[in-house]
Amino acid sequence: MKVSRCPTDELTLTNCAAVNRADFPDEVKHVEVTTGPSQHFVFSIKFHNDVPRGTMGFSLLQRKWATLSIGQDIDVRTYHFDPTSSSECLCTVMLEVDFLQKKTTTLEPYDSDAMAREFLLQFSGQAFTVGQLLAFNFSDDKKLLGLVVKGLEDLVTHVTYLMIHITDLVTHVTYPVTHVTYPVTHVTYPVTTCDIPLLNLSAIKAGQDAKPKKTKMGRCLGDTMVQFQKAESSSINLVGKAKGHRLATTLIRPLQRNKTSPGHNAHHDHCNVTRHRLATTLIRPLQRNKTSPGHNAHQTTAT
Repeated sequence: MKVSRCPTDELTLTNCAAVNRADFPDEVKHVEVTTGPSQHFVFSIKFHNDVPRGTMGFSLLQRKWATLSIGQDIDVRTYHFDPTSSSECLCTVMLEVDFLQKKTTTLEPYDSDAMAREFLLQFSGQAFTVGQLLAFNFSDDKKLLGLVVKGLEDLVTHVTYLMIHITDLVTHVTYPVTHVTYPVTHVTYPVTTCDIPLLNLSAIKAGQDAKPKKTKMGRCLGDTMVQFQKAESSSINLVGKAKGHRLATTLIRPLQRNKTSPGHNAHHDHCNVTRHRLATTLIRPLQRNKTSPGHNAHQTTAT
């Protein structure tokens, strides 16, 4: 296929590639575009009759991200997320934000909580990749925003990692969780910070130390946690609780204590036993007694 321009401003703001309905079946929602060796980009797509057959319409931001030029030949194939795999579903999206037009800025506040809700309304179900450039029309009475996907975390390993830490040390759990300290004596759920690393389960099964990892690409869900960080040198005035910081690979390093501290060896042995048990018995994370208060509301949130 060949690269063409996105036909409308409305389609540009969807951050989807535009295609002709005659080129793909209706059930296709995402495609993988290959521009060269090791150069693969996953786009969600939308159909538009103004896109010529045999071409794909990309916005300026999309062409910049994937290094595409008008008329360029590209290899395109359908891309399907596994509906049975939660590891392809994003738990967290960290977005760097600035004004799309740098010359037209404002000091009025931008509510990051409302921005997060609007982002999910507009982009739930779409594919996102670290480094991807996005246009975001937060509100018709606000200036357009430019976003950069700075960090992604998938669902299954994120939740399992949290459960392992809770199982190791927790003595009391309160819902919903808003704060975590280590050693864990009190936990509230769901965790409102997005900087929880992912667990390498294969490392646990091998008896090795589990190191945090991130994911490069995944599908946004309706309950994905969205956090915004102000771009360097940006004048945007971010307010609200969804205003985060850069994803940190070592922000939360639980299950580690000073080796000189009393009881270190016993704690270390307990952690190893707990890791092995969780890796081999597939404990469902974040379960509570079904008779406890607020169970139904928590179950809905966790699902």
